[in-house]
Amino acid sequence: MDSQRGKMLTLLTSIATILEKQFQPVITEYDLSLLILKSCNEQKSHIITPNNNSEITSRKTLNSILSSLQELNIISKHNDFAGPSVYSIVHKKQSDVSSIACAADPFLYISHLTAMNLYGLSNIISNNIYITEPKPDKWLELAEMKMLEDKKQLSDHSLGNALPPLIKPKFTRVGKSGIVRFADKMHGQYKLMKNSNVRLSTLGRTFYDMLSKPNYCGDMQHVLDVFKEFAPQYGNLIIEEIDTIATPIEKVRAGFILEEYCGIKNPIVESWIRFCQRGGSRKLDPSKEYKSVFSERWCLSINL
Repeated sequence: MDSQRGKMLTLLTSIATILEKQFQPVITEYDLSLLILKSCNEQKSHIITPNNNSEITSRKTLNSILSSLQELNIISKHNDFAGPSVYSIVHKKQSDVSSIACAADPFLYISHLTAMNLYGLSNIISNNIYITEPKPDKWLELAEMKMLEDKKQLSDHSLGNALPPLIKPKFTRVGKSGIVRFADKMHGQYKLMKNSNVRLSTLGRTFYDMLSKPNYCGDMQHVLDVFKEFAPQYGNLIIEEIDTIATPIEKVRAGFILEEYCGIKNPIVESWIRFCQRGGSRKLDPSKEYKSVFSERWCLSINL
């Protein structure tokens, strides 16, 4: 019995040390369970020794370890999340909402106005955090893939029986910040910030998002101001991203902004002229009413 208690203490100490070293201020029940199982696997402690007939017992042991971590004030439940538990890592600052959101859902990334702030492109302060996430069917597909890969990391494959399923967390705010979501079929246009767990839309994708959803990026006038200031610096990157993924009307809007508003001349931008539709009612700002002020070259109502 003393030997088993000693193994448990060693395990809890190991988990606490790992959590203390992580960048993120919270951890999900799934990730914490995986961390516990990995530690059991590496230490060969046999605290959890599942087989085909003991999955329920293994889950109970796992839940007991989670309870012990709470009793020792290493973790505490975060109240902003419904569904599977998300735990605050005690003694970690809980003020980085972007970090909390990325830790809670492994497939979302920070985008739109929040990404603009993090890149230093905008000084508009919002009470909301803007995120992009996969559509529901894509999220489930990614979750299945992740669970399979995670279980492969356990050399004692039977330990995988104790791992709880990866389920999408439900949350509408974190602390005082609301969450503004955008569901995207093009998953993966992000990078990991240095010394952080925050997944951030790439710079090119952030400029594309300004065109696609200006209402998520301040507004169209703010988008124009940002392009005016930063497009000369990031022009090639912006043009490459837009040429790769933008729709024809988005390329027309981008062409007007880059060429006529920012004064950037580029053969790729020039090629987007073919997407113009003369005699139509296309608008620079898709959320506002048509105005009779327009660009002859880009066949676009400048409806600011």
